[in-house]
Amino acid sequence: MLLFAIALLILAGVLAAAAAQDNIDATATRDIFEDSAPSSDPNALIGTIGAPFTNGSGVQGVITFSPESGGPGQVNTMTISVEIHRGLKKGFGFPWSIQQNLVGPKGECSRTGDTLDPYGVHTTANYACQKGNPNAFQATCALGDLSSKFGNLNITEENGSFSGKFSDPSLVLTGANAVVNRSLVIHQPGGKGILACANIRSLSMEDSAAVGGATAHTILLHGSLASFLPAVLFVGFALGSP
Repeated sequence: MLLFAIALLILAGVLAAAAAQDNIDATATRDIFEDSAPSSDPNALIGTIGAPFTNGSGVQGVITFSPESGGPGQVNTMTISVEIHRGLKKGFGFPWSIQQNLVGPKGECSRTGDTLDPYGVHTTANYACQKGNPNAFQATCALGDLSSKFGNLNITEENGSFSGKFSDPSLVLTGANAVVNRSLVIHQPGGKGILACANIRSLSMEDSAAVGGATAHTILLHGSLASFLPAVLFVGFALGSP
């Protein structure tokens, strides 16, 4: 109780000092906490690019793409994070791939086209992607052939969930061969048709709610309190999780 009382006294002192300032910006103090506005800088999308699968597709979850710096003398890479919450069947392996085109305007997975392969690697008669060898991906694998690079999404959980991370230095978010504005497809076991598809794009708060995942929300601190407390607080919370 003593510590709680001291904390209240300190907070009261901070608030009193802030209120005493004569040059407080009226706009800044209108709302002490204000949601951060989306940035107009396209680079701000990097790190939040993904394919959201909603219940409407029968599969719920999200697959994100985050660029990672390899550091001095190291190759940059792309981290692919898979978080499927439900919709796949235990005991089966589901092929997955990045397709050339977007999903059709009415959700038609058939409009996604062929696997992304700008270098024509998959067209060779002796196509042999070197699975598990990231240094050889660009030379031996179609860019979007994720199953050949990492294997199928093999489901071992009763609820059909899958979680995993993969590293792929051959994928990029910008340029002619970018994965953005393509689609990600989960195929039926054995490659017999498409089970679910989703566009790869910038994710939103609404996407997080729809896929049943978690997201980080940024709160900016404005006004006179900014001189006493940290300027930015990061708060993570789950949306739509059962």
